[in-house]
Amino acid sequence: MAASQNARNLLVAAAVLAAALAFSACAGHRTAAPAGSAPGQVRTTAMVAAEARDADRAMSAASAARDPDAFIGHVAPDALFLASRVSAGRAAVGIEWAERLRPGGPLLTWEPDRAEAAGSGDLVFTGGTWRWLEAGETDPAKAGTGRYFTVWRREPDGLLRAVLDGGDRPVPPLPAAVMRRPLRTFTAADGSLSAEGGLLLEAEREVGWYAVVRQGAGATAKVLLDSARYKPAP
Repeated sequence: MAASQNARNLLVAAAVLAAALAFSACAGHRTAAPAGSAPGQVRTTAMVAAEARDADRAMSAASAARDPDAFIGHVAPDALFLASRVSAGRAAVGIEWAERLRPGGPLLTWEPDRAEAAGSGDLVFTGGTWRWLEAGETDPAKAGTGRYFTVWRREPDGLLRAVLDGGDRPVPPLPAAVMRRPLRTFTAADGSLSAEGGLLLEAEREVGWYAVVRQGAGATAKVLLDSARYKPAP
């Protein structure tokens, strides 16, 4: 009987050890609890990616509703938006988007189809397709389309807000004289995701913008996005 009990005890101990090892392996795919979350709450990278997609869709809904307050609520104070012009800061973004958000103006909406979250849960890259209808146009078949990207950062209140946004477009051939000048750099706490946006300069004249998003660091980093808009100086 004693030998049988000892065997059962060994089996129980082995099961407990296996469960602990499985938990430890899963923990490597978890992120730290964001600010404002419940005590002990842990989010996986998949959960954070889904959260970013939801924020992306909510921002698109604000654009569709032409609600400036709701839209700007998704923008970080130090955001950099890259479009026909470069808008640095929340106030500049609000001014740039005022025409798009006015009643009766053009309609811009989008839908994310990808999301990559940092292991630390504080930086997320999303991308997808945008649709543009000119003011007064109601035929969906006449909508212009293209690709976009957004980088989201966890803010002190626990919410994700856009810090870098622009068109996902291939980098065109650039003259050797064109230089990149960074304006904003964002890096996840664990270094697993980073983003940079800035100006393209030719002889110190602004000739466009660029954005790069990388997963990982150093020589093994994977480039998730390398986008630029180049307009030669007259």
